[in-house]
Amino acid sequence: MSMKKYHIKNFILYLIIAGLCWSCTKDEDDLFDPYTGSYEDKLHKMVIYNASYSDSSVAEFKYDSNGKVASYYSKGDGSSYPVSWTFLRNDNGQIIGFINEQTAKVKYYCNYNIGSDGKYVSGEHEIDDNGEIINKITEIYKYDKNLITQIYYSFDSNTANRSFSYDKNGSIIKIVENDSYGEQKEIFECTYDTKINPVELFEMPYYFGNAYFFPNSQNNNMITSRYNDQNGNVFNASYSYIYNKSGKPASSTIIINRTNGPKIIYNLKYIYYNIDTL
Repeated sequence: MSMKKYHIKNFILYLIIAGLCWSCTKDEDDLFDPYTGSYEDKLHKMVIYNASYSDSSVAEFKYDSNGKVASYYSKGDGSSYPVSWTFLRNDNGQIIGFINEQTAKVKYYCNYNIGSDGKYVSGEHEIDDNGEIINKITEIYKYDKNLITQIYYSFDSNTANRSFSYDKNGSIIKIVENDSYGEQKEIFECTYDTKINPVELFEMPYYFGNAYFFPNSQNNNMITSRYNDQNGNVFNASYSYIYNKSGKPASSTIIINRTNGPKIIYNLKYIYYNIDTL
């Protein structure tokens, strides 16, 4: 199995999942429920409806006592098994590993090496199919100050790299993927609004199998994106939001125009823990 299995073709569920935690004024003990994994004011669920194909999926988040995402899962119509992520953190709250269950048999394991300066140095990924390791991926990270500008991959005796550009707020605005020969394979570009993205800033170099729609330093909500894949197909997306009184999205619509097929429209609803979203 190649790295492409976890490529952006599966991007829809992750289109706008990334961002920054907001601050709270109550004591943490009053905000967190260890039995349910709920944390007041934080995002509980995203309900994603595909208006073009009349199907839907749900993404749900659970938190730890520090308000960090402890686990996340998604399930679509007709899916017999939810896709889930469980995160491991160090004493500083940094993600040092995770387990991603793709199916009942296929699991994706990741471990990170973190330097004394708190920066990620490298990552080791393994794909387990029913007890057999079928792929290993190694990542090395290059920085400009505190932002990752290059990720170098080696997998299946191949290499590749991705370069990242940021805006003044530290949000990713461009990703370019190159193969081992330096040939440009894919490009993703996006712009943002100034509102709060409702999901915690994960601050880790992996992008849930999707480097383009799950950036780890996206503080705001995307309003436009453009993706050029290695086959010459182009995906142009526009995003519109209705915000709640806290300035977070209550609902949104994503319209994707593509050169290799008809337009796709998604309607999203955001459900928060213990607050009125309107």
